[in-house]
Amino acid sequence: MRRLKWRCPITAWDGTVPDVSYFRVFGCKAFVHVQKAKREGKLDKKAVEMIFVGYEPGTKGYKFWNPATRSIVVSRDVIFDEESFPARSIPGYRRVTPSDNPFPEHEGRSDDVSNSDSGDLPSIPIPLPPDPSEDRPPSPPPAPPAPVEDEPPQPPLQPPQPPPEPNHPAVPPPRPAHRCNRHQPVGGSNGPSIARDRPRRENRQRPARYGEDNVYGDRDPVDVERQSNEDGDELEAQAIRFLLASQYKTGLPNSHRDAMKSPDADKWRAAEKAEYDSLMENKTWVLVPRPKDRQVVANRWVYDIKHDGRYKARLVAKGFTQVWGEDYHETFSPVAWFESIRYLLAHAALEDWDIESMDVKTAFLNGDLEEEIYMEQPEGWVVRGKEDYVCLLKKAIYGLKQASRQWNLKIHKSLLDLGFTRTYSDAGVYVYRRQGGDKVTIVVLYVDDLLLLGDDRKHIKQIKDALKKQYKMTDLGAVKCFLGLRISRDRTIRRIEIDQEEYIQSVIERFDMADCKPARTPLPAGAVLESSKQPEPASDSFRQRYQSLIGSLLYAALGTRPDIDFAVNKLSKYNSNPSEAHWHYAKYVLRYLQGTKQLRLRYDGASNDGLLSYSDSDWAEDRDDRKSITGFVFLMAGGAISWASRRQHTISLSSTEAEYKAASDTCRQISWLRTFGDELGDDMSGPTPMCLDNQGSIFLGVNPVVDRRTKHIDVRHHYIREQIELGKVEVFFVATEDQLADPLTKNVPFSIVERFRDGVGLVDPTA
Repeated sequence: MRRLKWRCPITAWDGTVPDVSYFRVFGCKAFVHVQKAKREGKLDKKAVEMIFVGYEPGTKGYKFWNPATRSIVVSRDVIFDEESFPARSIPGYRRVTPSDNPFPEHEGRSDDVSNSDSGDLPSIPIPLPPDPSEDRPPSPPPAPPAPVEDEPPQPPLQPPQPPPEPNHPAVPPPRPAHRCNRHQPVGGSNGPSIARDRPRRENRQRPARYGEDNVYGDRDPVDVERQSNEDGDELEAQAIRFLLASQYKTGLPNSHRDAMKSPDADKWRAAEKAEYDSLMENKTWVLVPRPKDRQVVANRWVYDIKHDGRYKARLVAKGFTQVWGEDYHETFSPVAWFESIRYLLAHAALEDWDIESMDVKTAFLNGDLEEEIYMEQPEGWVVRGKEDYVCLLKKAIYGLKQASRQWNLKIHKSLLDLGFTRTYSDAGVYVYRRQGGDKVTIVVLYVDDLLLLGDDRKHIKQIKDALKKQYKMTDLGAVKCFLGLRISRDRTIRRIEIDQEEYIQSVIERFDMADCKPARTPLPAGAVLESSKQPEPASDSFRQRYQSLIGSLLYAALGTRPDIDFAVNKLSKYNSNPSEAHWHYAKYVLRYLQGTKQLRLRYDGASNDGLLSYSDSDWAEDRDDRKSITGFVFLMAGGAISWASRRQHTISLSSTEAEYKAASDTCRQISWLRTFGDELGDDMSGPTPMCLDNQGSIFLGVNPVVDRRTKHIDVRHHYIREQIELGKVEVFFVATEDQLADPLTKNVPFSIVERFRDGVGLVDPTA
């Protein structure tokens, strides 16, 4: 080749440059599309994972090895994953590097095979078959820590005991009750009631401290969007970004050309026509001559097959070609928080509310554009005689940077016109009060998904009918699924359960862990997580795969699984430079989910339980910088509605200081929940109970102590004192074994994990 100046022979012979764009990496993973005629039902897999082994002569098809049927398959309808090589998991086929140890530890021990995690192959030269449950990282992960025998089961958590005060003995309070017009308060003659009451009150008026509709006060929404919130909002946004980036379907066309060449070309053409007709009916653009001094945005067709078998095509603008200040300015668009949704679901269980859901068709096409934007005509639908014309957009279109914002402004105005008021605590929640505030209807808005809750089904139907007149919407009836959360309900016993079993199963399958051995805890006993000590940073492909896994786990932890919150947030710290040990521990979390994917968060309305919080901290838990971990959990209707596990920003000099900082952080969350409940019309006049297991931090919160051991604590952490003095927070002491937030601060054994699940309302419906 050097003599030919690195040209191939045919180029040197006649100057022809061969087309090698269809070449693929030999042995890589591939997802081969299964034709609809060969599928027995709509729930069957639309693609099968195979291994690329060559090219079929005389055709444009590829040859694949199907390990399941042990046969060769020829197909051209395929998606390649050229970063993964299933054959590398077979001993003898892994690439040997200079760092490989020719004398692996534990050689010849049979128990390495039986105890290997999630199918990790031991480092012993035994010819084992490939394990489908493992997609190995670049090199084998370290051996997992030796398992520790589980502790004997402990009794369930008991009601918290109040702290002994200097001047009077401790008085055990009864379990706090949820009070409303239909439920009497649960009190006790032997002690005070833990106030977490949220009753409806007649003639309820909006507090005077709330002004007009500016949910972020005097701050510019753009600044709010770019701000990294220390409370964990950035983690939630990161989880959603990773989730969207990691989700994909196989066997779908990637372009208009692929769609028209596929066996289902007629169906894709019909789907494109339906989308194009909708755009024309909505008067989304007008054709104009191509401007000479303006950027013209490109577009592409995106295809999907819905769960009911419908073929869907959507025209999406390539917003990354837009120019700031010319094609767009503001892009911020608020959505509802998961905490708000769980709060409302728990409230609906207590009050026996109706819950309905709706979906907006082509929501972004309803937004009106303020900027002058030009877009290319859609491929396959160019108007004859006007091939050089472009589309001057009059309405927003999917893919534009400001599309979500313009749609939110439109639906926001519609809800205001219907009499709703947007809450200041959550810009995605709207409240409608009637009969002096005693009756209520609530709308939760998350982009184009709507959740409607209220105590009057007729009024909910009126709101749905009014919205249908303005937008094309699908009435989904009684809620069954919202934002990937499956919602089950039994109104006869006022019980609501939410879970993410289907989502968790899809994550397990996507990372080839469907056949892994389940684990009993989120992290193995004795696991120590530290920054990578490798001299060279991780490769881009390995880092991206790790980030994709952590992002998928974060979405589950944010939705319905507080039991994995500590493990996932701890592992997310190493996203920038993960090691093989971090990858191993991330897969261990998947093993735990494999055995507990059926768990559901249960809200029991018959329990009559109101708002209760637990706060805890683990001093100097972080091995890298010795910062402490804050953990808190809020319960309502017997189930968790809010939780967090995050690192403190500054180093604490004692366990008391760490617990005090965690309690102050919990008070901030209490303040938000109280404000949110106040805007919904709940009576938040009583204090919210907070349970701590550190007497020193309780003493610092109740008494304005300043001495040499505490005078260095920042003013921001003394927020708890103000809340206690105002009567908004009441502190109670609980024993360490009864501290429900403990598993959110450290790696704990199975017995404590099991008690935690029982305490936060995570139940197994099959048990």
